[in-house]
Amino acid sequence: KRQSSRSTCAAASPVENGAGAAARFRIASPAGREPASFGGGARGSPRPTDAPATARDRRRPAQVDRSRRASTMAATKYEIGSIVRVKLHQFLTYQDGECHPGPRLNGGMGPNGTGKSSIVCAIAIGLGAAPRVLGRADTLTEFILTGKDGATTEIELVKDEHGGTYTISRHITRSQRGTSKWKIDGKSATEPDVRKLVEEELNIQIANLCTFLPQEKVGEFSAFDSIAL
Repeated sequence: KRQSSRSTCAAASPVENGAGAAARFRIASPAGREPASFGGGARGSPRPTDAPATARDRRRPAQVDRSRRASTMAATKYEIGSIVRVKLHQFLTYQDGECHPGPRLNGGMGPNGTGKSSIVCAIAIGLGAAPRVLGRADTLTEFILTGKDGATTEIELVKDEHGGTYTISRHITRSQRGTSKWKIDGKSATEPDVRKLVEEELNIQIANLCTFLPQEKVGEFSAFDSIAL
């Protein structure tokens, strides 16, 4: 799905500063490279944190933040199935990273090696794609940050017109040859549960190259005839 407007990102460089420094529209890059930037779309869209804090906010920050974010998403007209948050932990080039895409078209820019593809891979893997869909790895363990025992993706998507969301979490372990543990909204789930939610309820066809086209598959896609398309 294409979605845009203002986007925010924050991430920790896996090499330089594991504690992680937040930066609006920027993603800290590995190995000291110039960071990638992430953003796009219409100007002036409100961000989840733009609204002023109240005394009630300070008493129940987590609950109020979720309510305010839902109101913001409803006001900015995110479509059902739109991605509103992508979180990575020990995934490919990232120790930790988090992005908040806007409701329409989003873009990521940066030199080679800054982690743009890592975010795209996290979206695909986090929504149930098999490694073959990406065309860059044979097993899930290859998506785990070098030297680490596991990786986690967390994808938050809009589920209704009121700004409610689903959060899909996938944890991959190296010791169990890439075995995945899934959660939907914090509760244990199976891969079929996730596929049903993504494909049937949210209508996202992650294996369809017209929906998701990895850079490794561009040559293959351009060679398709009308029947294959």
